[in-house]
Amino acid sequence: MAIAHGLLTLLGAASEDAGLDGHLKVNAVKRRTRSLYRQGLYWYGCIPPLAAR
Repeated sequence: MAIAHGLLTLLGAASEDAGLDGHLKVNAVKRRTRSLYRQGLYWYGCIPPLAAR
């Protein structure tokens, strides 16, 4: 679980560095509204599943 938490946090940090965190917050807020873990969890959920073969 610790590895999964670390990887989701890393995914959230990468999305924040890429500027994708702007999709998750309102325009008036300049600071982070979701933790890096929650951002990573969101973006992980956006990955489409692999098609069954």
